[in-house]
Amino acid sequence: ADSAGAVFVFVRSGATWAQQAYLKASNTGSGDRFGTSVSIFEDTVVVGANVEDSGTTGVNSTPDESAPVSGAAYVFVRSGATWSQQAYLKASNTGTYDFFGTSVSVSGDTVVVGAFAESSSTTGVNSTPNEGAARSGAAYVFVRSGETWSQEAYLKASNPGANDNFGSSVAVSGDTVVVGAPFEGSSTTGVNSTPDEGGARSGAAYVFVRSGATWTQQAYLKASTPGVSDRFGRSVSVSGDTVVVGAPYEDSSTTGVNSTPNEVAYDAGAAYIFQFVPEIQLTGNSAGIVDGDATPAWSDHTEFGSATVGVPGITRTFTVANTGPGSLYLTGTPRVAISGPHAADFTATLQPSTAIPVGGTTTFHITFTPGGGELRRATISIANNDSDENPYDFAVQGTGITARQLFDSAAAGAGLTGPNAAPNIMPFGDGVSNLLKYAFNLDLNGVDNRMLVSGTGSAGLPVIGVVPGTVRFEFLRRKNSGLIYTPQQSSNLVSGGWQTATGATTVTNIDATWERVIVEQPVGAAMFFRVRVQLP
Repeated sequence: ADSAGAVFVFVRSGATWAQQAYLKASNTGSGDRFGTSVSIFEDTVVVGANVEDSGTTGVNSTPDESAPVSGAAYVFVRSGATWSQQAYLKASNTGTYDFFGTSVSVSGDTVVVGAFAESSSTTGVNSTPNEGAARSGAAYVFVRSGETWSQEAYLKASNPGANDNFGSSVAVSGDTVVVGAPFEGSSTTGVNSTPDEGGARSGAAYVFVRSGATWTQQAYLKASTPGVSDRFGRSVSVSGDTVVVGAPYEDSSTTGVNSTPNEVAYDAGAAYIFQFVPEIQLTGNSAGIVDGDATPAWSDHTEFGSATVGVPGITRTFTVANTGPGSLYLTGTPRVAISGPHAADFTATLQPSTAIPVGGTTTFHITFTPGGGELRRATISIANNDSDENPYDFAVQGTGITARQLFDSAAAGAGLTGPNAAPNIMPFGDGVSNLLKYAFNLDLNGVDNRMLVSGTGSAGLPVIGVVPGTVRFEFLRRKNSGLIYTPQQSSNLVSGGWQTATGATTVTNIDATWERVIVEQPVGAAMFFRVRVQLP
């Protein structure tokens, strides 16, 4: 089978190499050129045969000979030291002389295959192909689930042109694919320029990224000094956020790294390294927070408002997004650090993820628990690998309100003034002090000495009952008031003889302000019971 092609696998033991496998296609044919391209990742090998002739499509189809030079790719896997063919890959739009398999690359469960002579004029990902741009080229992404392969994406350049040869080279690393188009004809430079047709065969490379199962073009790469017929993109490679692109016909005679190119060494060649950097962006309440922002605001959640001193109060959610083309890493320990005069009043109750992929987000929570009754401020700091916003800092603030301030506000709201507004005064002679009325949802503005009915009601003094061996305290508790509620028991009423009841406690919600508390405590020798309420 003349020019059928083969692939050879070699393995190393110590410093000794030996051939482990001799691979042939499942449908070997003369002139198929199996082995035109190869790629390996751990125990998976992919092989291109770009002159294979079957007109079938998809994965593991039954080959025929109806489409000369359409091309194919083959996946082999190793178990122990034994290799076997796992998949026979064909394009979803197999065409005569497409040369599918000219380039291949594999990373994990993802394979990319280039077909430099595919002829559609469509753009982007998973477009409907036509035959409008001869040899514009395409690339195809296949993914594996278990042992089953399927095509996930059909990739076209954002600016396909006849004879661009997009797909002459491909590379994949994780969720990033790079495709070379060495005959692309723009004279523009750098990243994401607006292409023209001023540099015939200068070449280009294209970066695609995956989010979930969706691929999008992220970057259009051109050499910093594109020249006619340089064929930038003839070779590509990617690892993480770094891409290398070869231009074998570049003409400079200079040497080393970052020299100033000239045009005096015909076809000397060059390579270009691109680094994709992240871009950190923070939001609160869907509003942007600028790095260095020292003016907290309600709109972006950096103003926490008022909370009771000593009570875990207001929690805000913030989002970290990566809007750049490189992976974002939060490098601090902890990832969200808090400093400033009242740093102890703000706590990162949920830390964000360490790594945020391109287009990804992560969230963190800050909880405000004021340690004093005045304005409290701190600085949030997030160390990261963004080149110009590291660390990312912004100010937060909130106001602490003491339990006494809350009580005084309620008393004033009830029209109580002067001595009549004191916590331990009973201005209406009903036997219940202002503080207890405030604590148990009674009427501060009139006579009121109601008691709770067990299991019901949203206002009233505590109800305490004893069954053999157990005392049951049931009382209302004002949420986030700063008041201290303590169920207690005593056997003798002697000063200092009261002990805190620590039995099983059940708390149920009543409304935004009130909750019901039930404590069931073994009686022991106790005969006297109470619920103590204190202003801190």
